[in-house]
Amino acid sequence: MAKRVLKAVVLFFAAYAFAFVPLGEKTALEHVRAIWGTPAAQQAASEVKGGVQRLVKRLRSQARASTERSDDEPFEEQLPTDEELAADQRRAERDRPAPAHPPRKVVPPSMKAAGEPRR
Repeated sequence: MAKRVLKAVVLFFAAYAFAFVPLGEKTALEHVRAIWGTPAAQQAASEVKGGVQRLVKRLRSQARASTERSDDEPFEEQLPTDEELAADQRRAERDRPAPAHPPRKVVPPSMKAAGEPRR
């Protein structure tokens, strides 16, 4: 509980400083608003918005196609069998690249033999 209160207090002071403490002639909030008002930022925002809209459109069409296919077929037939899952697991373990360096054996100083040099 105390941790949450402390986080809330820190967040309040950060927001207060962001909005009211000047950094030069403007506050951080005014700097951000000025940056977002530039033509380059407006263009970037419109390009991001277009990209997100295309992504949403593609995902919706894929979801529709997926649900239309699943209406025709029972759901259980689309799931992989236990044998397929096990084969995939074996294939993943087999294809996993070897580590670049073999693991180093770490021995605590108290376990080292007397007279063995320390690294």
